[in-house]
Amino acid sequence: MTIQLFRLIVVASFILAQSALVERLHAKDVDQPLLDPTCAAVREAYINTHKSYYYRELIHQPFSGGAWKEFIEIIYTAANEFKRYTGRSTWQKFDIPELYPYDQRYTSCTFVDGKNGPHYYANWRKPGYRGSAEIWLTSDGKYLWKTIVRYPPDGKEFPFPTVLSVFDYDKTKAKRPDEASVVIAKNSRQDPSREAINAAYVATRGTQTYSEDIRKVETDGSVRPFIKSRVTNSRAFQRYEHSRTWTSFDPNAGTIDDRDSPKFTDCRLGRKLINSLGVLRSA
Repeated sequence: MTIQLFRLIVVASFILAQSALVERLHAKDVDQPLLDPTCAAVREAYINTHKSYYYRELIHQPFSGGAWKEFIEIIYTAANEFKRYTGRSTWQKFDIPELYPYDQRYTSCTFVDGKNGPHYYANWRKPGYRGSAEIWLTSDGKYLWKTIVRYPPDGKEFPFPTVLSVFDYDKTKAKRPDEASVVIAKNSRQDPSREAINAAYVATRGTQTYSEDIRKVETDGSVRPFIKSRVTNSRAFQRYEHSRTWTSFDPNAGTIDDRDSPKFTDCRLGRKLINSLGVLRSA
């Protein structure tokens, strides 16, 4: 082997190694949102809460002397929320509102103490509203336990400026209300035909380890690979068919988006696509 050829091989190997390093770094950083690092624990608990279903949120209003009185009860199921004002027998049925996966509900979090579960102060916001908040997580830090939001005088969401929400994960208390007591809210886009398929879709997205292959249908009817996704307990990656690079993304992001919006409507029975576990199988 000549010296010139040896040098050429060395240079080529170095370039390939550098290229692979750049690809790995790019895969690590691509599409990573600029999320407030001080709220990582609160954000994870918020995600876990909204990934769940068959839980309750009890909204309270304050009274003098530090007393609180329940104002609204909300039951969250796989595809709907059921809301009623305390003391009433009628439930309103809503589609669960869609949330942007990287919506920062809480920012500038400050840890207070860990008594009875992690306790934080933070800024709070959602479309149309903002305020200051106190957040308590469950003792294991995985879910929201209770929150207090204090609204500015000119931006109240409720008839009162301070709101306490308590989250209850006892599924026996979060059963779907009897149909006779349910009315569909006027702004609900309810479609009864979709409930089974959307519940299975939610169950699929809630699975901790799975893969998904997305295929593109060409104009001539042929089908070819397009995107591959791999999801594990805490990490997820995807790769376009023409690329050798796997890019990372938040495995919870899609789950929230899918959990909080119906993906299928006008459903009609065709081939059986739901297995005995209630999870979608390949079409």
